[in-house]
Amino acid sequence: MTDKRDNQWVQRIEKRIEEKYPLCDIEWFYDKFNLDDFSEHKSKIEEQIMEIMDILCSNEKKYHFYIRVHKYKNWYVLRILVEKNISEELIDKIEGKLRKHKSSIIEIVYEKQCTIIKLTLS
Repeated sequence: MTDKRDNQWVQRIEKRIEEKYPLCDIEWFYDKFNLDDFSEHKSKIEEQIMEIMDILCSNEKKYHFYIRVHKYKNWYVLRILVEKNISEELIDKIEGKLRKHKSSIIEIVYEKQCTIIKLTLS
């Protein structure tokens, strides 16, 4: 369930990614009622989504992403599932780029034929 402002935020990010990386396909999952104080964190989350996309999509391969944003206690959790196993080189680039955010916890997991990038922000 989302409201119009949340839809506009998602559409803006999708448009940025689509313009920059036309081979990327994204599906979004989030619950507006779980993100009550979300508005003050939108720009931070958007910045980190774009940083990840800049690394993953720079090789011009076609990727299918599932992006989920939700809140757990005082944390905002961003999960990006990539329908491919991505290389260790890309993983290292993602971790290096995101470690500059002191309030973030980064976890990258391989599961069968996919990679899950989990970023937790306070």
